[in-house]
Amino acid sequence: MLLILFILLCQTFLSQGAILNCDFETNCNDFALYGFWAIIDGYHPQPIDHDHTLNIEAGHYVFYNPSPGTRGFEMRTQNWLQPSTDRPLCFRMWYYSSQINFLFSVQVVQGEGVELIRTLASVVDKNVSTVDWTLINVKLPNEKIKISVQTNLTQKYLAFDDISVDYCDGPRPSPPKVLFTCDFESPCSDNFVSLPKYPYQWLISNASDANSIEFFAPSADYTFGNGSGHYAFVPASKIVDNGKVGYLHLQKQLQITSQESYCLNFQYYAYPSSDRSYLKIYSWASDESKAIQMAWGIINLPVGNYSLLFRVDTDTSFTYSFALDNIDITSCDYPPSSTSYNSLLSFSCNFDNSTMCDMINDEMSSTFNFTIFTGDTIPDQELGPDRDHTNNSTSGGFLYWNQYLPVNTSDRGRVYLSKKIEQYAGMCVKFAYYVKSKVVNKNTTVIRLSGDGYSSTGLWYQVLDDSQGWQIALVPLRLGFRFHHRLYNDANNRLNHKLRSVTTVQSRLAMDIYNLYPAYGKDNYNVYFAGEKMNVGSVNSFEVLGNFYAKDKWNVYYMNKKLDIISIGSFHELGSGYAKDNYNVYFLDKKLDVISVSSFKTLGYRYAKDNYNVYYIGRKLDVISVSSFVALDNRYAKDNYNVYYLDKKLDVISVSSFKVLGNGYAKDNYNVYYLGKRLNVISVSSFEVLHGAYAKDNYNVYLAGEKLDVISISSFKVLSSDYAKDNYNVYYLNKKLDVISVNSFQALGHGYAKDNYNVYYLDKKLDVISVSSFKVLGGDYAKDNYNVYYIGRKLDVISVYSFEASSNGYAKDNYNVYYMGKKIPGASVSSFTLFKQK
Repeated sequence: MLLILFILLCQTFLSQGAILNCDFETNCNDFALYGFWAIIDGYHPQPIDHDHTLNIEAGHYVFYNPSPGTRGFEMRTQNWLQPSTDRPLCFRMWYYSSQINFLFSVQVVQGEGVELIRTLASVVDKNVSTVDWTLINVKLPNEKIKISVQTNLTQKYLAFDDISVDYCDGPRPSPPKVLFTCDFESPCSDNFVSLPKYPYQWLISNASDANSIEFFAPSADYTFGNGSGHYAFVPASKIVDNGKVGYLHLQKQLQITSQESYCLNFQYYAYPSSDRSYLKIYSWASDESKAIQMAWGIINLPVGNYSLLFRVDTDTSFTYSFALDNIDITSCDYPPSSTSYNSLLSFSCNFDNSTMCDMINDEMSSTFNFTIFTGDTIPDQELGPDRDHTNNSTSGGFLYWNQYLPVNTSDRGRVYLSKKIEQYAGMCVKFAYYVKSKVVNKNTTVIRLSGDGYSSTGLWYQVLDDSQGWQIALVPLRLGFRFHHRLYNDANNRLNHKLRSVTTVQSRLAMDIYNLYPAYGKDNYNVYFAGEKMNVGSVNSFEVLGNFYAKDKWNVYYMNKKLDIISIGSFHELGSGYAKDNYNVYFLDKKLDVISVSSFKTLGYRYAKDNYNVYYIGRKLDVISVSSFVALDNRYAKDNYNVYYLDKKLDVISVSSFKVLGNGYAKDNYNVYYLGKRLNVISVSSFEVLHGAYAKDNYNVYLAGEKLDVISISSFKVLSSDYAKDNYNVYYLNKKLDVISVNSFQALGHGYAKDNYNVYYLDKKLDVISVSSFKVLGGDYAKDNYNVYYIGRKLDVISVYSFEASSNGYAKDNYNVYYMGKKIPGASVSSFTLFKQK
C-alpha cells in the first residue's frame, strides 16, 4: 500500500508540470470524452490488465468498446490552446489495442463552429509483437487550437491513458506572419467599405454608440471588452426582412500564393444566435467588375489575387443584429487551397465579344447546342434575326439555337450559367428573346426559364411560333428558389432561339433552415442548456421559470447567461420575453428603462406596457392612446386610432372592423393583410385562413400571401402547416411533389409525410427501408424498424428499439443522450431528465 501511495504522489507531482494532463486516477478536467467509452481499472481488463500511469491492476484508464461497425469515441481538449512564444508544444498519449488495423487519428480543430480540421497523425495499425502500452507523440502547430482524438471503425477494444500537452524539444516557434490586421481602433478601418445599393449597410462605431443605435448590438467590443471599443456592425433590426443582404468589403488586395498558406481569423456576433441568420465570407476576384459575446471564426484562404467580402443576410422578418471585430490574416499550417471564383454578385452579357460569358451548353440533354452568331453569319437568313438586340446591328452577337433537319419532337437545347450568383431580395432575370418557326399557328415552340430544366421549378415560359421580333422578358426571382439558369426548347419545326442581355440572375442558391430548440435539462451532476453544460451555482435548486429564464438560489439566468439582478427572490417571468423583479424590468437579457415597474405588464406577442408607455421587443412605441392599446394576435395590435404590425403602423381604412384571422393574416371590411402587407384579394368577405400560411377565397388559394397554382380549389385541403393537396396534386408549400399516390398521402408532423410507397421530409424523398413502420417521435425525430432520423438525416444509433424522443430536441436510447441529433458528452442516460417550462 505504501508503494502504491508513493507512486501516486510521484505521479501527481510530475503531472502538475504539464499544461494539460489526464491520467484517469483523478477527474479528467482538461479533456472531454464523447461517445462509447468507460473508465475502468486492471481488475476488470478491457482489454489490458494494468494501466500505464501506475503499471498496476489498481490503476485506471479509459477504453472504447462499441458495437460492431459503429464509430463513436472522441476525446477533445476542453479549452483552446494558445500559441507558444518560446518553446514548441507536443501532444502525448499512451494507447493499447487488440485490433490490428484502423485504430484512431489525432486532429486539431479551429473556430467556434469547427470551421477547420486537420489530421496530425493517424494510427492505422499496430505492431503485432507489441503487447503493452504504446506512446504516440505529436508536435502541435503553433496556433490557437483544440485537440481531438477520434476512433476509426473497429470491432475490438482500444484503451488510452496518460494524455497530456506539454513543452517539448525543438526550435523556438516562429511567430505567424501577419498579412493584415484590424481591430477597428485605428486607421485600418479605412480599408473597409459597405457596398452601396444593398439594404443592409455596415457601420463602424464604438460599442456604446452602436448599442444606442441597435438595441441588440453587443454592449462591448472584443478588443477592449468595454463600450469604448469599436467594431463593424449592421443596424438591421428596424428594416430586417426576408432576402435582404449587406456586404462589407475589405478593399485590400490579397495575393496568396502556393508557397505559403494564410488564414482569415475574425470575431463575429449574431443575435439571436439560435435563429436563421447567416454570415458568409466570399473571396472577390480582382478581375471581376451565442450570449452577448463574440465568437471566433477562421477560414483557410485560397490561392489567388482577390479581396474579401463579408456578407450578412436574413431569411425571416425577425429582429437580428450582426457585428465583426478583430479581423486578422496570418500564416497558418495548412496545405494551399484553390477556388474557381464561381460566385458572382451580378451578371451581364451582350455576347458582342463572341464569347458565351461563362454560359455553357448542357451536353447531356441537348440535341442541338447554343452557339454565338451575328446577323451576318446565321445559317438561315429567312428565319433571322438579321440584327442583334443590343445595338440593332448585323455584326452584333447573340446566342443562337439552330435546329436542322431531320427534326424531332424531342429536340431541345439547354444553356445555363456556370457560375453561382448570390441571391438577395428584388433580383430579376432580364433577357431578350427571338423565336421564329416555319410552322405557323401551331404553338410548337416552348422557351422556358427554370431551375433544373423541368416545368415543376419553372420561373417563366412562353409557348409560341413567332415572337414578332426581339422581345424583352423581366422575370422576378422568387426568394429561396434553387436553380441553375437554363433555357430549353421543344420543337418539331425549324427554330432559331437567342438569349440576350442576361442580367442579375440567381443560380444554385440553397437556404439552410435550422430548427433549434434551446431548452434546459439536467442529470444528477450538471445543468445543460441547448446540450451544453452550464456553470450554475446550485444544481439542486435550479428551476426553469419559462421563456428561457431560470434561476437557482444564487443567480438568475437567461439562456446560459447570468443576469445582474438586485432581487433574486422577487424575480419572475412575465411572458413574451419579459421579466421583472421589484426594481427593474427586463426583455430577454436587457434591462429596460421603465418609468413604472409596478404597473408594467405584458400584453402578448412581445408587446407590453406600463401606465406611461407601450413597448415592442423592449422598445418604446409611438402610441397615441396607451390605455386603449391591446395586442391582438400574430404580432398585430391596435389602439383606438391605429393598427400596428410589429412596431410599424399600418395604413388601415377601418380600425374598428380590423380583426386578426390567424397565421399572419388579418382583414378589415376593405382589405386583407399578410404579415402587415396588403394583399390583392378579389373577395375579402369570402377570404378564410386554412392552416399554416395557407388561405383561400372563392377564387384563389394563397400561400404566405401569394397565389398558388392549384387545379381544384374546391377539393384543396391543408394537411399540415407545410403540406396540402387537392384531388390531383400534393404540395409542399408552393412546390408540387412527385407523389405516386395522392389519395394515401398524409402529413405526419414535424416536417415528415408519407404515402403508401415513400416517406418525405419537407420536399425530399427519404431512403427508408420500412415505410409502413415509419413514425414520428417528436422534436424532429422519427424512426422505422431499422433506423432513426433527425430532420430527415439518419443517425448513428446503437439501439433503434429503445430510442425515444423528448421535447425540445432531446432524445435518448439505452446508451446515449442526444440533443438535436448529436450525442451529449458525459450525460448520464439513467438520470437524465428534461425540465418542463412553467
